[in-house]
This record gives sequence, structure tokens and C-alpha cells, in this order.
Amino acid sequence: MLTLSDLLLAVVAFLPATAGVANVEDGWHNLRRVTHDRGYTVVFRDGQCTHGRLSSGGDQTIAFEFQPGQVRVIRRSEVLRISDNPSAPAHDAVFSARSSWTDLKDAKPQATEYLHIVTKRGEELKWKPAAISDDSVAFEGRTLAKADVRYVSYVRFKPLTTTEEYIHQENADLLAPRLWFHALMLGKISVLLYNSDLPEDNSPLECKNPRYRGGYFDETPETAAKNALQSALNDRTERTEIPVTAIADRSDNLVRLDLWVDANGISWTQKADRWKSDIQILVRFASNDGKQTGQILSQEIALKLLPESHTIALSNGLLKHIVLKVPPQAASVRVIVLDRGSGKVGTSSIPLAPPHL
Repeated sequence: MLTLSDLLLAVVAFLPATAGVANVEDGWHNLRRVTHDRGYTVVFRDGQCTHGRLSSGGDQTIAFEFQPGQVRVIRRSEVLRISDNPSAPAHDAVFSARSSWTDLKDAKPQATEYLHIVTKRGEELKWKPAAISDDSVAFEGRTLAKADVRYVSYVRFKPLTTTEEYIHQENADLLAPRLWFHALMLGKISVLLYNSDLPEDNSPLECKNPRYRGGYFDETPETAAKNALQSALNDRTERTEIPVTAIADRSDNLVRLDLWVDANGISWTQKADRWKSDIQILVRFASNDGKQTGQILSQEIALKLLPESHTIALSNGLLKHIVLKVPPQAASVRVIVLDRGSGKVGTSSIPLAPPHL
């Protein structure tokens, strides 16, 4: 006859090996913990993307302001990834709804960020940096087979506010107390990137929003560039020879512009082992009546890309982040991208939200 202690031993003996595994959050509740004073990108399961501000987060939905005063309720079941970067790479994810070993490779923790690994035996590891191959992850002489991994979370710094990002960009961290001791004061969030209990999805994650293309000019490149630039500065209609998307994220008297340029829309020349192109980016602020306010800001960029980087640019586009002071009375901002080699132009005009009170 079995005693009570025998029964208890039998139950323990037949408990699954994963019974002791710690609960791992998938990161959805990060949306309550991160700053709402900056822009985010939502990647939907159908490949479409939207950019804007988080207004609030609940257990199954978020309120997302995609234009000033226009809020959309987004269901958790619709979302594939939420990122604080317009191109939504795994490294900048604040939430991921898929299990992807590729995303794990792309996380690339920096400074005191790390990977939190939970094995199928329940062992918890904090590894950084880790060497990740297709079938294993290694750190300081120890190699763990992918087949033995249950969960991996990317523990990263919380996103900066728009103001903090501007200060950091200007190398004036003393003006922002949270940046004094970056690793200690910013805090961290955990983003689950790999879950062996779910089907694995390593497909490329790209925004599939429609991109519009325009025609070509008959002028010489020099004349075309001059005429196109003058027209783009004075005309309110959008130019689409170069597909351009700009996102404006305002905080008080600062605005962060996240600029995406389709690299297929600009001219390239190959010299030796580099692909070269000369572009010019201009930013013009305007009041409600369309009149210019403040100065036109201009930056010329000489691109010199290695073949691998050129291929990536043609596939993913070119990204540029700019933080600027908003001049008084500014109600909108227009970004102009000029290809100095061909004279082609792309523009993107965005209304500015009023300053936060």
C-alpha cells in the first residue's frame, strides 16, 4: 500500500521538466512603462505600419495618436511589433508579438543591455555579449544549443524622450539629469524575442505601405536641380520623383524628424568599391497661411557606400534622424530631398502638433 509520502514522490518524479521555469512577460506592458513623449512605429500583422504617439495602454489595446488630435484604438491581436525607430528594427523594439531567432541575432545589446535566457530546464542566464549562430548561443566559453532554449528576452534601455534625445544628440547630457548616469537612471524594459512554445517566424519584417513614384526631368542635371529645388520650396504640392516619408514628433519647442528616403529613387555611380550619390536635405517651417517662418535648414550629404551597404539601402531605404528647434508661429514642416546628380526631388509635408502645455 502506497503511503502519502510515496504519492508525493511519484508526483514530483513525473512533473514536467519545465515546471520550474520562471514566468516571462512578452513585453506588452512595456507600453505602460515607456515614455509617451516621443514617436513610435506600429508594425501590423499585414505588413502595414503607422507612426505616432502612444496615448495609453491597456491589457488588450493601445490608444495611438497617428496625427495631432486623431487617435486610433489598436488591438493587441493586430500588432506584430512596436518600436521607437521608424524602420522598426529588432534592436529598437519595445514589444514583439512573434518568436524569432533572427530578431534575437539583430537585437545586439549595447552597454549594460543584455539577453535574459531561460533554458528548458529552468536555468536563467544573463548574457552580454553573446555569439548567436543558427543553432546555438554562446558566451564566455559556454555554448547553449538552441534546442535547449525556451525563452530569450532582450533587456534594453527605456526610450529617451524627444527632449533628451535632442540633448544627447547635441552632446549636452549635463542638461538632462537622466543622462548623467545613463545605465543607472534610464531604467530598462524586457522584450521577449524568442519563445520556443510558439511557431518560429524569421521572415523579413518590412513596412508595406504604398510608395509612390514620379516621372523624370528633361533638363540637364544642373538646371533640373536648380529648378526643382526652387519649385519644391515655393509649391505646396508634393513631389514624388524620390519617395520620401517624414514623421514629425514634437515636444514643446523641439521636433524630431524621422526621415525615410527610397534609395531606388536617387542616382548612383560606382567608383572602385563604393557606390556614390550626392543628396541635399532641406527643412522649411511654415505658418498656417503657408508663409515661411524661421530659416530654411540645409544639409548636403555625400553618400559613399560599400556594395553590401548599398544593397541594404536599396532594400530598406535610407534613414535620417534630425532634432530641430521649432520657430515661433510654425504650424507645419516640409522636408525636401534633392538628388543633385539627376535633379529629382521628393518632399513630405507634415502638420505640427501644438506645443505641449
